[in-house]
Amino acid sequence: MMDIEGEMVVKSDIPAPVLKALEAAALEKADVALTKSAEEALPNFDLAVAKSLVEKFAEEEKIMEALKACDASIGSSMEEFGKSDVDGEFASSSDKLDSLVKSYMDDNQLKKSEYAKAYAVVAKTDEGKSLINKTYKGE
Repeated sequence: MMDIEGEMVVKSDIPAPVLKALEAAALEKADVALTKSAEEALPNFDLAVAKSLVEKFAEEEKIMEALKACDASIGSSMEEFGKSDVDGEFASSSDKLDSLVKSYMDDNQLKKSEYAKAYAVVAKTDEGKSLINKTYKGE
């Protein structure tokens, strides 16, 4: 017997391809539900491990509390500290100079083989000169 929308149906009455599709859909639905509950309960664990743990221990309150505590400690130890380089503020002078040259090449539609020409043009600007001087100083 199989429950289809609240009605009990004999499996032998359903054609084999339809039955196979219904069973596959039921398995997929169960997997989606398990994935969702695993992501909610243990977000810092690997998804496959979290699904396995939630599947085995969902009914065990004490074990799930311990797993959630472990997940919370993993989460707090995985936080990033420090400064980010979103705007290039922490890039080295040579990186900034290279970025200027590449942007000049993009703006003027120059080929990669014309890097030296673009470098020469950027080197003549005030910003380019200061970056080259900083590069020589090792900054």
